[in-house]
Amino acid sequence: MESEGSRRQNSGLTNRNHIKGRTRLGKIATQIKAQNYPKVCSVPLLLAVQADQPWYTLQDLVESAQKRPGQVKFGNVGMGSFPHILVEMINREAGINIAQVPFSGGGETVSALLGGHVQLILVNPVSIKEHVKNGTVRILAVTGERRIADPVFAQVLTFKEQGFDITVNNWHGIAIPKETPVAIKNKLAAGIKAIIDDPEFQANMERVGNQVEYLGPQESTDKWIADSQKLQKTLQESGIMEQIKAQKK
Repeated sequence: MESEGSRRQNSGLTNRNHIKGRTRLGKIATQIKAQNYPKVCSVPLLLAVQADQPWYTLQDLVESAQKRPGQVKFGNVGMGSFPHILVEMINREAGINIAQVPFSGGGETVSALLGGHVQLILVNPVSIKEHVKNGTVRILAVTGERRIADPVFAQVLTFKEQGFDITVNNWHGIAIPKETPVAIKNKLAAGIKAIIDDPEFQANMERVGNQVEYLGPQESTDKWIADSQKLQKTLQESGIMEQIKAQKK
């Protein structure tokens, strides 16, 4: 039976949402370089806390974590997951120690936050919007390069605006088999851009917390590789790679 990895390699399909480990990063970068595809949109993550916490900014959180090393707990969605890596970026940049608590999915982390089992999570806008609206959750920062257009989140500052050099998002693109002729690739890219430029499409994307950010095939490839290198550096320097290797033994 053909494995999932083999099917992805043969079809040229990839998934940007969860990047686990140096080997996978390297393989993905190679596949994207060979096939080229356009980026459609980014999906920023939100750093969420319970509304009864005394933190209103990232600086508030950092000062609290400095006073209580290892006592502030963050719920991630698994070893080497995107939120896991991003919080290690925060730890390294701020010189703090936010403890990592792994869960098996985003739904579990939201429940853990609401139940007070962890104090922080990184989550997509759709999953947390109603909790923000009803006042049970507060958002400290957004990972994107710009703020979210949705009025519920429009006042939330980016990490960059708060002095943190963190602007890595999940993002989605259209993938095609890597052996597709160049003329067809170019035609598809042009057609996809026409759809993305449609105001109704953009409004629908923004409504669910996505940020429309078209990049052509080459620009998309360059961004993929740059993001992968940034995450790979954190994987290696934070010790996450060694933890992943230890899990596999």
